[in-house]
Amino acid sequence: MLLGAEITPPRVGDGLVLRELKLRGRVKRILVVAPKGLVRQWQAEMQTLVDSYKCEWKEVVDNPALRQRFAHFWNAPGKKDPTVAFDSMRGQIKAKEW
Repeated sequence: MLLGAEITPPRVGDGLVLRELKLRGRVKRILVVAPKGLVRQWQAEMQTLVDSYKCEWKEVVDNPALRQRFAHFWNAPGKKDPTVAFDSMRGQIKAKEW
């Protein structure tokens, strides 16, 4: 998001933040001000980001092979992922840092 005098291209997250603020009624209107020479470029970049977006969690939920990689979580049934190592912390287990 553009704050102050900094010029940065838009990111997918910026649009999501603005949308959420609007849905929650925190803002009524949103004004995006961009230098004229960058408007088309930023529109194209934003469209590319929107077109290429995929929800990684939905992919995992819908794909049993990918979902199996998360079987090491406490409440997940089935065989545990052998590539995940654990540490003990305050009497509980947690995944080791990479």
